[in-house]
Amino acid sequence: MSTVFITGAGSGIGREFVQQYLADGWTVVCTARQDAHLAELGDAGAECFNVDMQDAPGILKTAALLLDRTLDLAILNAGIMRGRDMGFADIHVRDWQESFFVNCIAPALWAGQLVTPLKRRFNGKLVALSSGRASIGNNVTGSTIMYRASKAALNATWKTLSIDEPDVISFVLHPGRVRTAMGSPESELSKEESVGQMRRVIHDADKNTTGRFLDYSGKSLPW
Repeated sequence: MSTVFITGAGSGIGREFVQQYLADGWTVVCTARQDAHLAELGDAGAECFNVDMQDAPGILKTAALLLDRTLDLAILNAGIMRGRDMGFADIHVRDWQESFFVNCIAPALWAGQLVTPLKRRFNGKLVALSSGRASIGNNVTGSTIMYRASKAALNATWKTLSIDEPDVISFVLHPGRVRTAMGSPESELSKEESVGQMRRVIHDADKNTTGRFLDYSGKSLPW
């Protein structure tokens, strides 16, 4: 039986990943923060840990519990968008720091530990959810400064990871514009559609995929 680890599984895209992998018979290990979400995920059949993505010791403590296991796939989905309307004249330093920690530093901490259980499976895959807004080449609208910057940093981190850990297939995925709390009601994709297509990209990923920045359909995006 295949095993997947998913962060940020309490709601939205993360929860949908859990539901779809469980439906296909995978063993799902995941993280969430709220007690209600933890209970719901457990009732659905997932093994769930209470982890705050701003708590470095908590991340490392939980990751240590996975070191002796075998993982086929890890999806680092948890992320935040702070200061959506913030401009350069009113930068909020605390929000900036939290954005970088959750969107870049926390995934890097997870990656440093998860490569060990992923290497026990041939072609283990380590996927981080990025954003189209992380693309410097495609940025023609500005705005959402902290989110863009923290996700671009995530992309740079994962590109380096793909070089430093060649025995793991690692790449970043843009889920598209999805109708979730972080997205908007006008977004073109439902979470079911986005996750379903990302799962196909993940399934088809091989050594030629590692180190790439792809969208939910498998299209390459400019860094």
